[in-house]
Amino acid sequence: MKNKQIKRIVFASLIALCFFSCNSHEQEIKQKVKTLTNNNIKMPKDSILQKEQNKILVLIKDTGDCSACNMHVNNWYIYSLDMEDRDLQPTSITFVLPKDIRLSSNVDSMINLYGLHKTHTYEELIKLNPILEKVKYSTFLLSPKNQIILVGDPIETPKMWNLYRKALKK
Repeated sequence: MKNKQIKRIVFASLIALCFFSCNSHEQEIKQKVKTLTNNNIKMPKDSILQKEQNKILVLIKDTGDCSACNMHVNNWYIYSLDMEDRDLQPTSITFVLPKDIRLSSNVDSMINLYGLHKTHTYEELIKLNPILEKVKYSTFLLSPKNQIILVGDPIETPKMWNLYRKALKK
């Protein structure tokens, strides 16, 4: 009888511990996102990132074995078509890569064909904005003045795309 009670108490304690630790982690994430939102991002000089229009920055630290797969080039193309179809504000989608990463000619061709952009200024961008490396997020929607509007990857979290759409309505 006592064993059952002890097991129940231990089980209830574990559930409570999991609940509070997850809740604490969620609060930490919300705080980091809140800290980032509305920050202005400094852009490297002489970069395509200097354009005065909305931007979706996709920071790519490493492409791994399959560049096109890890960069989700096809998905971003679909999102760019969705923006056109919905007549949303003009927005460039730019992959920000480290200098030493070279993409295959196929991936380069896809990016150009799809009207997406890439720049090899990752290190410079991080140096100008160290806060970007301190967060686990790698996708940002920026205003024409380079202010962070949204943080999060709509490809990994499709509901996020709805937020991007709302933010980009004319």
